[in-house]
Amino acid sequence: MTRVMLEVGHGPYRDRTGATGFEEGASGPGTTEYKQVKQMAPIAAAQLRELGYEVEISDPVDTLVAIGQKAAGSDLFVSLHLNAFNRSAQGTEVLVHRNGTQEDVELAQYIQNSLVAALGLANRGVKRQGLAVLSGVPLTVRAACLTESYFIDAVPNAATAERYTELAGRAIAEGIDKYAAANGIKPQLAPVNKSKEVMELELVNVAKYYSALPHQIAALNWLQDQLSPQVKEEFTRRWRNG
Repeated sequence: MTRVMLEVGHGPYRDRTGATGFEEGASGPGTTEYKQVKQMAPIAAAQLRELGYEVEISDPVDTLVAIGQKAAGSDLFVSLHLNAFNRSAQGTEVLVHRNGTQEDVELAQYIQNSLVAALGLANRGVKRQGLAVLSGVPLTVRAACLTESYFIDAVPNAATAERYTELAGRAIAEGIDKYAAANGIKPQLAPVNKSKEVMELELVNVAKYYSALPHQIAALNWLQDQLSPQVKEEFTRRWRNG
């Protein structure tokens, strides 16, 4: 089982003296960095769990080094953050520790590629920095990085931030999955036994099934039960986008 830890940036913390506190991180219109990455983590986690990964979301009251050390039992560690600068800078970047390994860089690049494709923002690349939370990640963890999905101070409103957050959560999960597939650690899902009727269900055959049932409501309810969550999600996305 491939284990992933998603660390929620900011929020409750403990400093080096042992004192506790809370920080929201960067601010944007009607929202904050912490509020958005707190929502982003379960979006990414849900998608990864559907793919067979074991996922832990970390948001403890602890020092950054201790948070990193809690990742010891994980294969991959990703810390979720958002950027801020001058209210006009835009773009996506993923950071690795300044002494990060090639595995760290590779994971970061897969996630960066997915984020840029999903958000359509400027590609600021994969960068190295001396980040405390990544300093604490032990070498037993295969790869670790920190995402800066978008600049929260540059979004026009909270609704845009919410949309970027949803897209970023899914993109981060996609990037992790692509890295895992490329490195032979993608979970192997057990085959699902489906009836011949369900296996043959394709969108082009909907009319056939629909006309064969006596009541429209019963037909729609039956169809909804047969479609996978992915098909429902794609249908909803296309419907919303006209």
